[in-house]
Amino acid sequence: MIPVQEVDFESAPAEAAYANALAAAEALRPLVESLAYREPALCGQLRRACADLVMAVATAHIERDPVDRGCAWAAALGDTAEVQALLELIRLRDLADGDDPDQVRAHELLWRLTAALPRLLAASV
Repeated sequence: MIPVQEVDFESAPAEAAYANALAAAEALRPLVESLAYREPALCGQLRRACADLVMAVATAHIERDPVDRGCAWAAALGDTAEVQALLELIRLRDLADGDDPDQVRAHELLWRLTAALPRLLAASV
């Protein structure tokens, strides 16, 4: 298996979106685990939002019908916004260190998705 870091995704934006969604979810795993006992409800919301994001990107990537693919890309964009909003709430409530390298990486990946998903949505219809 080729590591994600060695794959050139410039010519494959849907694959890049999937790789970024997976990497963001993985980068947020320590934060999710740290919230499990202090804020179980918030932990569950963040865990579900990350899972929904990965699943929406995966669904959009394999969908053949243009309308269904567009709906999945739109859902992925909404899921990205949800994860970002939850991270902002966590930061505002001082529940996590915003300078943590994993969280910084997750923010970077989420912003990449925020930039790429509208183009994928527009290209799907």
